Amino acid sequence: EGLTDAGEIDNEFTCKVVDGDGNDVTDSYEILCKYGKLKVTKRPISVTASSAEKTYDGGPLRCDEFKIDPSDALLEGHEAIVTIVGSDEVAVGSYDNTIIAVEIKCGDKTVTDNYDITTRDGTLIISKRQLSVTTGSAEKNYDGEPLTNGDIDVSQNFADGEYLDSSETTGTITDPGMVDNTYEIIIKNAEGETV
Repeated sequence: EGLTDAGEIDNEFTCKVVDGDGNDVTDSYEILCKYGKLKVTKRPISVTASSAEKTYDGGPLRCDEFKIDPSDALLEGHEAIVTIVGSDEVAVGSYDNTIIAVEIKCGDKTVTDNYDITTRDGTLIISKRQLSVTTGSAEKNYDGEPLTNGDIDVSQNFADGEYLDSSETTGTITDPGMVDNTYEIIIKNAEGETV
């Protein structure tokens, strides 16, 4: 019969003893059978979840793509169904893109048990969104009073649904010299949360 799926069986056989005239004389013999083994080992494959990166936009980053190492190809007609779970995080940071299940199908038949599957997670990276803030400049002769300039210009490069809630300059100087005209801004999302 042979062995197709991964596993091990005895290499069984049957025998018949006949005399010179073709008569079955098997019952005249005590036949000791020593079977060999047939063993099919699991086919190794390595499945890696893809990595992805995006600029912060207020939503989670998803990537359901994966790669199978070319040296570990599936058999012809076999298909990998890979379940990947990323992160629901929307904040700037690095998150795992994790493979939680791999199923190998041949048509309607599941043949996963014939594969030795190694998985590797990918990485999801949400990077900071660039925002340009420019404060005003000012100059005067020393008069004992603090010098400030409340002018501020913030680029409108906000993620959808997010807005500038407040902004103010915080730089000030009284004595002769020079300082940066620093600022503070607050950006909120549609739910009113500071982002």
